[in-house]
Amino acid sequence: MNLKKLLKAAFKMKNFVLLSFILIVFYVTNYNLPFILIGAAGYIYFVMQTLKDEGFHKELQEEAKKNNIQKLNGDCGRLYSGMYRKVPQVMYKKIQNIIREKDGLINFYYQDSSDQLRQKNH
Repeated sequence: MNLKKLLKAAFKMKNFVLLSFILIVFYVTNYNLPFILIGAAGYIYFVMQTLKDEGFHKELQEEAKKNNIQKLNGDCGRLYSGMYRKVPQVMYKKIQNIIREKDGLINFYYQDSSDQLRQKNH
């Protein structure tokens, strides 16, 4: 299992609230050992349920898609700046048009990224 996935499940809001509640009650009850053991078992159970949840997996997939789009956008920008003075003027204008089109698609995607990846129709 991926450590990043496990940490995201462990610190998901509902699990984090449960962990906070368990720790607060543990502190208030003057470090009651049986309570912390039962609380830890309950916390682990809820984290495992989160890891099995389809909605959680969809959130991770959407986050991975967004991160991949951002990475590709950054790579494209670095490649564009690296070839700025290395191509002829005619080709540079074509590259500028491609970059403008890419920027338009990126802006279109980030206007409403709650939907699946979309294509812009021309």
